[in-house]
Amino acid sequence: MLNVLTNGRRPAINRSGMMMALPKRLFQRLRSRKTQLALAVRVTVAAIAAFAIATALHLMLPLWAVLTSLIVTQMSVGRSLKATRDYMFGTIGGAIYGGAIAVVIPHSGEAGLLG
Repeated sequence: MLNVLTNGRRPAINRSGMMMALPKRLFQRLRSRKTQLALAVRVTVAAIAAFAIATALHLMLPLWAVLTSLIVTQMSVGRSLKATRDYMFGTIGGAIYGGAIAVVIPHSGEAGLLG
């Protein structure tokens, strides 16, 4: 069918038109994924900031700070703040509970709490 329509020749391809269409299609695809890209940028910035802060504070395992930032970062800033608050209250509650158990249960050392 191609040979009949073009008299056996290959059709001329307008390469400059194709080159101009590529950025336009790419921009349209990026624009259609605006929310996902914003989340990706937010998560990346949070992870890099957490790593930088953990490194500056000379924490032994900065990986935990990075993982926490990834878990806490949500689609919206409001949900991120709520998740951060919940995470913080859970950590404080766990520390208080662990301290209370250590005080209430009689023990002679840390090994006595385990067994």
